[in-house]
Amino acid sequence: MKMEESRPDVQNPIRHANSLQWKESQENKMLQSKCSGAPVVPERRGVKKEGTVWKAVASLLLSTAVLAPSSALAEPGEITVWRHIGDLQAEMDTFASFVKGFNESQSDWKIKWEELPQKSYSDSINAAALSNNLPCVIDVDGPLIPNYAWSGNLISLDDYMTPELRSEMLPSTIGSYNGNVYGLGQFEASLAIWARKSVLEKYGIRIPTGVDDPWSKDEFDAALATLKDSGEFETAIDLFTF
Repeated sequence: MKMEESRPDVQNPIRHANSLQWKESQENKMLQSKCSGAPVVPERRGVKKEGTVWKAVASLLLSTAVLAPSSALAEPGEITVWRHIGDLQAEMDTFASFVKGFNESQSDWKIKWEELPQKSYSDSINAAALSNNLPCVIDVDGPLIPNYAWSGNLISLDDYMTPELRSEMLPSTIGSYNGNVYGLGQFEASLAIWARKSVLEKYGIRIPTGVDDPWSKDEFDAALATLKDSGEFETAIDLFTF
């Protein structure tokens, strides 16, 4: 828990923060599957070859990026990547630099970067899946991977991962379903709760001394109840959600 003393006018004494710990991709090692021409992805259930119209491809570029079965036409050597438009320009610039670096590092493949509105991003993916028109790679949040994999909208990356690549990934960045890997995250997202120390002291709420001295669930519930009943705050806790 992190104690914070700024913003004396804060309306929520306890807040939830989503802290991103960036981890660069492995020089796009996964971008070796072809996105056009004769597919290199072996035929399997839910993945059929149709001449130059392939139904498979790619790798993982984000929160988590994944291979999507697709029939969308692409130029030879072109890898189409979908990503939702984020709120942080610095984040978007970072991803753009990844794409630029990969495209300039070689001449066999070119990433075609497409940004979609965040609010309708999931709807866009679902619509593309229903019309059999998914792009090569889609950027999705890790918790969504099992559902997309179960629906048959993703291709397992197991055949395209080297033991070395997997060993370099944090366990929490590997998106899996039924024992198969479907996504590799570019970074880890750590979740934290922070509170105003002065408020906790005012209402006699125990202040943890470190990670080895956390609140129990009962303590946390009691702290929220105390703050709610005080009438001083609009809400006892402020949760950031997507």
